[in-house]
Amino acid sequence: MIQSPLESEYRHPDTDQTPEQKGFAKLFGGFSALITQLSAEIPLSPGRPPSVLFYGWIVLLLVISAGIRSLFWQDHAPEFSLRDTLSQNMALQYRREARRMLEEGTLLFPRSNPDSGDARMTVHPPGYSMVMAFCFKLFGEDDTPLRVIQLTSDAVSVVLVFLIAAELLPFGVALLAGLLMALSPHASYYAIKLSPDSLAVMPILLAVYLIIRASSNMQFGLLAAAGALLGISCWFRANALLLAPFLAIVAALLFQRGKRIRCAALLLAASVIIISPITIRNWIVYQHFIPVALPSGINLVQGIAELDTERRFGMPLLDPDVLKKDVEWNNRPEYGGNLWSPDGIDRDRTRFKRGLDVIRSHPIWYAGAMLRRALFMVSYNESRSRGWPFDTATVPPVLATPPFGRSILPLNASGESDRKLPPDVLLNGGRSLSDRAEASLVNNDTLQIIGAGSDFDDQFISGPISVRSNNNYQMNLRAIVKQGLGAAKVVSPDRRNVFASAIVPSEIQIREIESSKQRGNVFGDITPIVFASGDTEEVRLVFSDNGESPERPVVEITNVEIFERGMTPTLWTHIPRVIIRGIERNIYKTVLLLPLIVVGIGIMVIARRWRTILILLSVPLYYVVSHSPFSTEYRYVLAIHCFLFICGAVPLYCAGLVIGRTTRWFGASHFSRRVSDVG
Repeated sequence: MIQSPLESEYRHPDTDQTPEQKGFAKLFGGFSALITQLSAEIPLSPGRPPSVLFYGWIVLLLVISAGIRSLFWQDHAPEFSLRDTLSQNMALQYRREARRMLEEGTLLFPRSNPDSGDARMTVHPPGYSMVMAFCFKLFGEDDTPLRVIQLTSDAVSVVLVFLIAAELLPFGVALLAGLLMALSPHASYYAIKLSPDSLAVMPILLAVYLIIRASSNMQFGLLAAAGALLGISCWFRANALLLAPFLAIVAALLFQRGKRIRCAALLLAASVIIISPITIRNWIVYQHFIPVALPSGINLVQGIAELDTERRFGMPLLDPDVLKKDVEWNNRPEYGGNLWSPDGIDRDRTRFKRGLDVIRSHPIWYAGAMLRRALFMVSYNESRSRGWPFDTATVPPVLATPPFGRSILPLNASGESDRKLPPDVLLNGGRSLSDRAEASLVNNDTLQIIGAGSDFDDQFISGPISVRSNNNYQMNLRAIVKQGLGAAKVVSPDRRNVFASAIVPSEIQIREIESSKQRGNVFGDITPIVFASGDTEEVRLVFSDNGESPERPVVEITNVEIFERGMTPTLWTHIPRVIIRGIERNIYKTVLLLPLIVVGIGIMVIARRWRTILILLSVPLYYVVSHSPFSTEYRYVLAIHCFLFICGAVPLYCAGLVIGRTTRWFGASHFSRRVSDVG
């Protein structure tokens, strides 16, 4: 008789149990037997498939990951060209340092010491500025080479996740882990942002891989290389500063007795040697011991403020708030101009002391705040708004339809637009979307919209604007925010799809841009909104609030010009986009992925795969413990998820085993019955 996978490992004794009790005991016993059987099939040193198949999957993972990240790049290219330029985004400080390197001809040490205690050089490690300077030297001040390097680095990280999993778990788990990493919208989204975060992850993954290999083959050279890679990661992000001593302890546990101290010391020494040039530079230039980067004080006080929703402790939340507190705490009015000059080091230490005072006075509250931040680090996409910085864990999936793919017209270029939508046309065909919103015509030439002052709610929608399907459009919106915060977006008629959005500038922002003479693609009160129409033939223009404001936002629109830019390119990507988007929207959610990871860890615990658990959870544990006390954005802890994806792949693999065995059992059972009937 052919038995099912559940029955093959379990027999019920002949007792006086009721049928319901027997059924429950049979189910429970079968489940236990299945877990035991599956656990035994997760070996520590799994065999690999033939080399051709193994390396073929590596190439395929590289292609998939690079392709998906390229789609994200294409989706956000209009945003990058309009607002995310090197002079306007978070790469400003890196750009400043890269220019200094090129102008002075030195990479690490400045030709002259900064004046007045200017500590801006210590805010970030120099690695990303060096890469930026290298790209500037070869290609000019263009962000494209930087993003190519970051995209390539992140694609290599996908392969490293696959290789780490292949060293510890079955090939099927490694393949699923690599696919989870390749398809991750979080990894793709942050890989194309101008920041060193994705570049800092790859050395950590390679270091862990070399530690695994060194522990298996007792190769001390690999261990020294792993320590050097951890040091290289610190050249990009100071977040991994204490990761080397943490992994030195882990590495010591992986090696034989008698060699543990030597192994830990070798790993730690190699990391210290690589980091030491930065430390020496900081000591010589500033006469202070700063291992890599400075701003622990500002991160501590802002981290407290982020979770102090009642504002009980008086800690600063935003950078302007920090400047005000610097003036107050130090009684120095000159501190209100710049966060790091003058006396940047002393000021940050004062911030740190102020933060410690709050922690000492409210330890229980602070422990709860750390726990909340730790949970945020291991979360994924959620539909609800979690507030700053927790919303950084929610990223958009790839677009279902190809985005705007044409060059953006200069805003001051001469030429007639295809259509104009004057204020009266916008008002006559539109309507308010909020009970408190007001829309009216001012001076017969300006549409004034008064919002409700709520979070990000829509306030006013225009009438239908006809477009041609699968075409690119540029909408030049001449508008200004007179009060509060406002934004505009182009949506489908039912408002379910947002084709493009933009922040409407305020009067202060326009004055700053014009006075700095660094306009880029911003020209006065004109806000360009570029979009692809997809399969629709009608769009609408929506104005919304752009965050909470103590005063009701007031937006004034004087004109809207629309330019048709031709057919949308790369329409062939629509089908793969739909497939990828479906996977990203349904899998990379906290409610699904986090339980999957927990179950994977549980299966490995039942299987007593302690070595595997130690390796896979060491890096996530380090980041959760070391970053939960401070203000942390999701991009700072991307390395966590490279290892958690491996844990999440374990139950998927086990589910595949169950499905495969159940299918084979039913097939064999059906065949047996057919033979019996014939007999």
